[in-house]
Amino acid sequence: MERVEEAEDEPQDQVRGLLRVIGNHFGLSLPKTDIVDGTLPALVTRTSA
Repeated sequence: MERVEEAEDEPQDQVRGLLRVIGNHFGLSLPKTDIVDGTLPALVTRTSA
């Protein structure tokens, strides 16, 4: 399991490190190419009012 580096200076870097560790632990990922290409999976929960 990864550790968050103690030497990280910026709070934003600490948050990124923490989210990376949590994502790795739970097997979560969001590939950059899917975000850039707009091919993220979607769920329709309601189609009419």
